[in-house]
Amino acid sequence: MSVPLSLGVPRPRGPRSVFDGLLSPFGARREGGLFGSPVVSASRLLGDPAGNEPLDLGRVVVDLDLDPARLRGPGQVSYEAVRFDVTCDDDALADALGLRVPAPLVVFARGDDAPAEYAERIAAACRVPGLLHDRPVQDGPIHDGSVRDGPVHDGPVHDGSVHDGEIGRIADFLSVVAHTEGGFVARVGDGPRALSLVAGTVAALRGDDVRAALAAPDVRVLTALGPDAAAAVREVLLAIEITDPSGLDVTDPSGLHLTDLPGADTVIS
Repeated sequence: MSVPLSLGVPRPRGPRSVFDGLLSPFGARREGGLFGSPVVSASRLLGDPAGNEPLDLGRVVVDLDLDPARLRGPGQVSYEAVRFDVTCDDDALADALGLRVPAPLVVFARGDDAPAEYAERIAAACRVPGLLHDRPVQDGPIHDGSVRDGPVHDGPVHDGSVHDGEIGRIADFLSVVAHTEGGFVARVGDGPRALSLVAGTVAALRGDDVRAALAAPDVRVLTALGPDAAAAVREVLLAIEITDPSGLDVTDPSGLHLTDLPGADTVIS
């Protein structure tokens, strides 16, 4: 008896939960279901003269700290770029949007404009808006020109709280990206801010109170999302690049455990 076979292209499996592979840690690859591809500086991809760099980095997010044209020649390091990041000041935004790279380009803009205004300009240029959420409410100085040297760390608020001024900026940003194609990528300093952004994104898509969700994320709501809802959220929130993921503890490869987060005593399975 013959068995009919489908020769169609298999559809990729969606996330089991909204947190699956969500976090992109800086530098080193981390094991566990929470983590996706790590963020590495472009200069690392040119090779290590001392020979200490692994020859194959695998799938990575490339953080541009040099002209991407320098990556087009032969190099010592093998890698697959999931996406490219560039961070720029307001006066260099046009140059950043014009960069040509062989994978999606995420643009993190710093300046006097609100993040929502940047998001509209970046999305209109068919680039991916980036949200910087690793700084206190008081904006730090804008240092220099177009492409920065290494990740921006303006000093996260270490108590994990999200202050009113920052809540308003993020809520406005989410109101824009929730209704544009292409999604966005966020950069945070710590686990509580990552959780806050997930909650805010869910609220923006559901029409709930985004500011309330950002200020007091409800882990039970997030872990209760089914696969279809999780996939819809992840079409908007593509990834969260995180400086310090130590507040997120992955203890079981079959389940994601969130610890040291406010109210995060639920296992995501």
